[in-house]
Amino acid sequence: MAPESAWLKAAFLVFGLEVNLLGPTAIDLAERIGVVEADLGVVFMVNGLISILGAAPSGWMTDHLPGHTLLGISLAIQAAGLAFVGRQTSLAGVAAVFGTVAASWNIHNCAGNVLAIQQTPQGRSALMVNLVNALFGLGALCAPLLAEACDRALGSTLLAFPVTAALAALSALVFLALPSPPTPKQLAAAAAAAAADAEAAAVPLLAAEGGGGSSGAEGGGGEEPGATKPAAGGGAEDAWSLRGPLLHVLLPAAAFVFLSVGLEVGFGGWTTVYGTRYLGESESAGHALTSAYWGAFTAGRIAASAAAAVAPPATLLLASMPLAVAGAAAALALPPAVLAGWPATVCVVLVGLGLSTGFANLLALLEVHAPINGSVTGLLGGCAGAGTMLVPLAVAVLAKSTPLGFQGLMWTTLAAMVAQFACLAPILAAGRARGEGRGGGAAAQDVPLPAAAAAEGGAAAAAAGGSSGQGGHTA
Repeated sequence: MAPESAWLKAAFLVFGLEVNLLGPTAIDLAERIGVVEADLGVVFMVNGLISILGAAPSGWMTDHLPGHTLLGISLAIQAAGLAFVGRQTSLAGVAAVFGTVAASWNIHNCAGNVLAIQQTPQGRSALMVNLVNALFGLGALCAPLLAEACDRALGSTLLAFPVTAALAALSALVFLALPSPPTPKQLAAAAAAAAADAEAAAVPLLAAEGGGGSSGAEGGGGEEPGATKPAAGGGAEDAWSLRGPLLHVLLPAAAFVFLSVGLEVGFGGWTTVYGTRYLGESESAGHALTSAYWGAFTAGRIAASAAAAVAPPATLLLASMPLAVAGAAAALALPPAVLAGWPATVCVVLVGLGLSTGFANLLALLEVHAPINGSVTGLLGGCAGAGTMLVPLAVAVLAKSTPLGFQGLMWTTLAAMVAQFACLAPILAAGRARGEGRGGGAAAQDVPLPAAAAAEGGAAAAAAGGSSGQGGHTA
């Protein structure tokens, strides 16, 4: 294994640890700054807002700036911010520090995924990308374990922040010292130049053979039924625009991403508090509950990556999503005294498995209609950021302002999952109609981007499709 590859995996593990450390430390953090845990929903809102604002700049920077240097700078920002979280004495201070750290998460996610693609041969990057993003899930799993270890050994979960800051600082130093590969912009320019040279070399040969062959129309090709007609010179960009022919697919897809990524982050962020405040368990038991959720989420993501070789994305989604519905419904059906303990663990494991397949398989469904480009990934990345801002905040509002308390976490989960099924229905219907129009099966398949388009749009795609929406995550 190349050193760059090993450190990239480590960087994503640290990334997952950072993004999901707020929930396991919420009780001690709220006590330190003199608020109730639900007030920390403001921090989730700030993180989501920063993620929305950072989606476009992070894609541009990844396209134009040296990848290892960019990743090193983002890790350095994270290290500096996390070192000061536990020292804050006000909610505004915590939100400001977390917001500063969150500003680098989109850069980390985008640059890291593009580097993962560049480290593998063309056409064989799926395993590497899935692996680094699975390590994000492993980092998320480690967050409550680290918080619990710091509480037992050092007396406070808040000491998990400087420990994580030290890990981020070490990773930053490594990436700042590593030479960077060519940027996506440089690769795209080189590919375009090579294509132009090849075309120029072919012209004399065609002339010698009598002027070339017949046009596509003369060859009887015609348009494929059900195909999306690309705009001249624009590939599928017009198809995915808000005035394009795929608007009926794009809008429910955007809503699906909002709900899926927002719920993924919100559930992981509030599980510890749900266990302690609603179920009446100890803080250690709450940390174990959060670990069970992230462990199931990571296992589900790895299993889905393996199953994708034989099962279409629609099958993976429809097989997994009902598990989250079942987990939330069971948690709502049982009183807290009965639910506490292993029944709650089973419920959160079901939710974790049900949420693990959402984002990546949705992108695969969209690729059936037209290649995924920067415009659609930018929109979906913004929706993911909005979800990470508003869904966790909705749980906090229910907990603080309604009699539901933190049982609102499961009501939010159930409502969001039902809404995701409603969003998925028109997407699947459009896919079936397209399959019938082409005279083939309706199963969704991955449609690869052309090489030049992939090089040009890879950064934007990675920004939206990487770590399950956190800062644009996630898979």
